[in-house]
Amino acid sequence: MHFVRVTERERRDSVRRYDMSNFSRKNSLPAPSSVSEFSMVVGAVEVLANVANQLYQPVVQDLFAHVLKVLVELRVREMPNTRRALTELVEWTDERVELFRVHIADGAITLATEIKTQFSTSHEAFLRVNQMILRQDVEAALAEANTAVTRRRTGEQPSATRTTGSYSKRPARGPVPLEVLKALPKQGGKAVCMRYLSREGCRGWNGKCRVEGRVHFKPAVLEDVVKQYIERTYGGLAADLE
Repeated sequence: MHFVRVTERERRDSVRRYDMSNFSRKNSLPAPSSVSEFSMVVGAVEVLANVANQLYQPVVQDLFAHVLKVLVELRVREMPNTRRALTELVEWTDERVELFRVHIADGAITLATEIKTQFSTSHEAFLRVNQMILRQDVEAALAEANTAVTRRRTGEQPSATRTTGSYSKRPARGPVPLEVLKALPKQGGKAVCMRYLSREGCRGWNGKCRVEGRVHFKPAVLEDVVKQYIERTYGGLAADLE
């Protein structure tokens, strides 16, 4: 007989179809809010821990003490903190706490007490989730790298405009001619950003250019082919370069 391996996500999706501790059809599970920062996870557990310390028995207090301990450990580790990674972490924590609640409802105090041992970075359940998180992070990095390689090959310069506190992409202007790319002044192995030299300017982030492989500086000399391209594409050179 052959068995198909069930992934962590498939198992979780199957469990989420049912609420085994609430049999009333009138009740529905509230939709959790999206997690964007690690501090949101820690903050939520701290609130639960404070409530447990005031109202519940030591077995509940001990559980949340272990949850906080493992979260503090994860905070100082080099663990990806993307939305997807944080969602996986929340799901892993929620599953353990839900199982603890079921054991308490059944009166299985011994089993409930043992749940706290699962809040460990060496526990097999966490190792599976951690592998999933790392795999997602690698896949995202590879996808981003492939996009960057494609842009470099086509000569595309992704740009952005300021809208409602964030940056959105502008339509591509087309490949930059090879003779222009070769004539660009360089600093630290990176070519100067032509938008930075133009009237439009390039604000970038923290003084750095938004385009990979480009750098912001004012060269002492600028070849005519570069000047002409900036005039034609960006509407002219910056005032201090004319």
